[in-house]
Amino acid sequence: MEPIAHSLVPLPASHRSAVDDAVARIRDLDLATQLREQRDAAQQKVFATSAELSAVKDSYARAVGTSQAFDRALARVYVDPQSARTAFEDALGNDHDAAARAKLRRTMAEDPGIFGTLRTEQRPILFGLLHRDDDSTARTYATHAARLGIRAAVAGEELHQAVGPEGMKLLRTLPDGYTRILISLGVAREIDTHNLQQLDLQRAALPDDATLRRTAAQALRAVLPEELGRVAIALTSRQIALADSLRSIADLAMGRERHVG
Repeated sequence: MEPIAHSLVPLPASHRSAVDDAVARIRDLDLATQLREQRDAAQQKVFATSAELSAVKDSYARAVGTSQAFDRALARVYVDPQSARTAFEDALGNDHDAAARAKLRRTMAEDPGIFGTLRTEQRPILFGLLHRDDDSTARTYATHAARLGIRAAVAGEELHQAVGPEGMKLLRTLPDGYTRILISLGVAREIDTHNLQQLDLQRAALPDDATLRRTAAQALRAVLPEELGRVAIALTSRQIALADSLRSIADLAMGRERHVG
């Protein structure tokens, strides 16, 4: 960020008129005001970048945690848990409706065989002379797996919102995608923080607001009424408003028309 020049170094009286001095002091006050506004905006940007970084970390942790828990639960229910997960996610699709999710959760809980072959255990029958396949344990765990499946889907959507489409592409295609996202956000926060620090340095080079207002008001009072038009010509509308707030000068804003041309 390029430093903003200001005019605080006083010129010898022989080289500087009352008009020049008033213009310079008002510009200094305007500069201080702009720096304060820019600093507020820069501070908000640092806050926003930091919040985004935290959101990515939190959402990623939730997404990974719920996904792993879902996989563990599926492994207790299905012979091929990965295929069962694919079938579950295909059934869910992009439907974010809460009612649709609740219906899918009930489907897996009540009829888990729709999503794949259930794991079975050998149960003895006829006094242990024979055995039968029993999937009751798998069906019991299916209810838990269904709840985790919905939680994993919600966490995945939150992660998508946090990192955006490009971020999700990195996560899906690169082993270090998450690290790259964190590095990118970290660099952005460092840049924002540096810009904020530069604005603080520039503002620190100026006197405090009270001093700036006092010196600008004193400089304005030294300007003759017939010279106020020259002051107005040299200022922006924003700076004229600042001058008006320092001294009641009815003709200041009209000076251009009254004294030029």
